[in-house]
Amino acid sequence: MSGQVLTQTILIFKPMLPCDPNKFQNLNRHPIIKLIGCLFFFIRIRKGETISEMDTMMGFRLNPLRVGKNTNQYTLVRSEFMSKMPWIMTQEWHETLFLHWPISPETLGKHIPSELELDLFDGMAWISLILFRVKGNRPRFIPPVPGTSSFVELNVRTYVTYKGRSGVYFFSLDADHPLIVKLTTLGNFLPYRYAKMKLLKRYKNTITFKSKRIHKNTFPETLVTTFELTSRILEKGPLEIWLTERYHLWTKTKGYLFRVDIRHSPWILQDVTGTIHQNTMASFIKNTFQKEPPIAHYSKMKKARFFPPVKER
Repeated sequence: MSGQVLTQTILIFKPMLPCDPNKFQNLNRHPIIKLIGCLFFFIRIRKGETISEMDTMMGFRLNPLRVGKNTNQYTLVRSEFMSKMPWIMTQEWHETLFLHWPISPETLGKHIPSELELDLFDGMAWISLILFRVKGNRPRFIPPVPGTSSFVELNVRTYVTYKGRSGVYFFSLDADHPLIVKLTTLGNFLPYRYAKMKLLKRYKNTITFKSKRIHKNTFPETLVTTFELTSRILEKGPLEIWLTERYHLWTKTKGYLFRVDIRHSPWILQDVTGTIHQNTMASFIKNTFQKEPPIAHYSKMKKARFFPPVKER
């Protein structure tokens, strides 16, 4: 494994809103929308952007399954698995740290909706903590609203499949912005929780992250870590691609399973070293991965687009 492990007990790591889709399904076939999409596409080419960097509006995505020897070379293909509806929200993810642990399927399987199946790598399920700073958070066609466009987030997720699609299921999403938490928990659509967080750059390449959940009637899960970036770009192997190139998320609310499609260019990952000082995340799984060293990766920035929720059948 190229993202290598953290040691124990202060753990040191080293490299290695639901809606009716029928309202949207014909919108991207409208000639005006197609014209806007084509103009947007060619303007970006004129600006010098390569196809592999593009997140287009035209029903294409970068397919992580078609990879050559250079794992950063992806093929732009049309995918039947991606939403045909226009995207509705965009945001940038900055200073993203991935922390990954293998875990037995028996331990994790009982905590996901029955409709989903755990996605396994070499017979093991995986749980990941993903921390990052959100910037430029806004709906489509609307500029960022002051006071709501930037916040810090910490996700706890696992890897699942549903009817041939591979994606993620979130156990929790902590954020340090009370209004964002209130908006995203309308209808209990996503398990956002309010937390006190700090994401600080102490030195040029050293970042400290602290999070403590203070949401009412929830366990005060905590993560404190310090990590240092290396200059080496990671040559992604099958595990790194499997852990990071995920373009669907599922959530279950009011007895129904919904899927949200996400589009972005492939992750460019760096090796990272660091220390986990405290970790009580995913407290529903006791005395397992929290005491073990993770595989760790870092990425500087990624722009993503989100599509309308789709009710699975």
